[in-house]
Amino acid sequence: MKTLHFILFFTLPFYYILDFQHNKKSPEIIENHLVILKFCKTSKFLNVNDKTTSKKIELIFGKPMSILKESASEESDGDSEPWTNITYSGLKIELTGNFITDITINNSDWKLNDITVGMDIKEVYKKYKKINRKFKNYIIFKIPNFDGVLFIQIDKKNNIKKIGISNP
Repeated sequence: MKTLHFILFFTLPFYYILDFQHNKKSPEIIENHLVILKFCKTSKFLNVNDKTTSKKIELIFGKPMSILKESASEESDGDSEPWTNITYSGLKIELTGNFITDITINNSDWKLNDITVGMDIKEVYKKYKKINRKFKNYIIFKIPNFDGVLFIQIDKKNNIKKIGISNP
């Protein structure tokens, strides 16, 4: 029994140090990606730029509230790809083929590049360049090295109430 206590007493702290070092490196990994979707409750994340599938998203974030799929239309000119809409509480993801084309977030359980619902819009202006046009009541921002745009809807206090990306 003394041996077990000795092992636990001396090895457990080293495990936490190693685990801490791993977690310390995670932000560096995230910073290397262009657009990261993160589930705050579990700290699990997805690189939006990578090819993905609904199964991969489910493996990362868990079972969604709904998945709606449609295969490519036979009546189309052959250029259309199948699409999938995946819905979680506060999150909607649209896939076209194996690429994420749209994400919409409307609660603080989710982050998109460290931007979340409830944040002051001033924080976004510090990181991203505003595109001088509005779409409905959204403010549009350019994400460096990304074909799509970041769109944000704010409340009367300039806090974010909806955030998303559109990646054509």
